[in-house]
Parts: sequence; structure tokens; C-alpha cells
Amino acid sequence: AAADAGRGGEVTASSDPATLFASMIERLRSDRLWATEYDDFVRQVSFARPDERIGFDQALAAVVALVDMLGAA
Repeated sequence: AAADAGRGGEVTASSDPATLFASMIERLRSDRLWATEYDDFVRQVSFARPDERIGFDQALAAVVALVDMLGAA
């Protein structure tokens, strides 16, 4: 994670993984455009039926759980 800091063109104040993941999660929670973009992306690339797809909130919860398991948030 530290090696990827800034790769997206944005300037980050820290390369600490815990700080980066916390910032990422906050951005995903606070900007609902991410939810729309997620739903559009999944609808276009998923082979799952609509009733089998997980929504943005469930996907975000999974990301938060993964980050927690890594001990980085």
C-alpha cells in the first residue's frame, strides 16, 4: 500500500497504510457517487443474476472487514 501511495495522481500526506485505508473508506462512505459507479460497473461486468449481486453497502462492509483483518485501519 505504501508503494502505491500517489500512483493515482493524487497527493497524499501519508504513505502509512492505516492512514491510506482510513482515508479511502471515508471517501467511499461520504461520496455517494462511488455507490452509483459501483452499481454501474457490477451491472456491466457481472455474470450474476441481479438477485445474486451484492450492493455497494454490502461490498463496502466487506472492504472494511478486510481492512480490519489486515490490521490496517
